[in-house]
Amino acid sequence: MSRENELLFQVFFQVLCLSLVYDGIEAFRHHLRHKQIVIWFEDMLYWVVTTYKLFCTLQTYGNGTVRWYLVLCAVLAVVIYRKGIRKYPIHWISLLLKSLFRPIHKKNT
Repeated sequence: MSRENELLFQVFFQVLCLSLVYDGIEAFRHHLRHKQIVIWFEDMLYWVVTTYKLFCTLQTYGNGTVRWYLVLCAVLAVVIYRKGIRKYPIHWISLLLKSLFRPIHKKNT
């Protein structure tokens, strides 16, 4: 596999995984409510880590240059995730969090 194809795959896969992680964060917020300022800090941390991870990938595989087809690949990955496969991981994440937080909710009542 050429470096260009490897980079394209890396960006696509990372964006899919990062979308899944953010949906996990949103599901966590749904099950354990917290203040708006905490949500803001969680989002900032997520975006800083996401930006750093993608930038490192572009530096490592792309020889330090940002190629526009990689940006389009990232957008395509988000569209595929949001329009196609998002409902399946959300369902499983929600079930997992319900089972994890059920003992906590029972303890507090």
